[in-house]
Amino acid sequence: MVAAKKFGAFSYVGRNVMRRSLRSAITITGISVVITFFILFTSISQGLKDDIIGEIARFADHIINVKDGRVQDG
Repeated sequence: MVAAKKFGAFSYVGRNVMRRSLRSAITITGISVVITFFILFTSISQGLKDDIIGEIARFADHIINVKDGRVQDG
């Protein structure tokens, strides 16, 4: 009984995809664009993170720690 309902749902989806082909194509295109931009922005942000960490590590040897020169009378 459950398998028949699943196949009925698949045929319903198939009929609607064929009947509304432009709507289905626009939906598939939109989903593809969103996935592409997500991967693109994730890659760009990871690259920027690696670049910033590399710059900080490169300049870490040139950091000077300076304390104030006040003299405290005890």
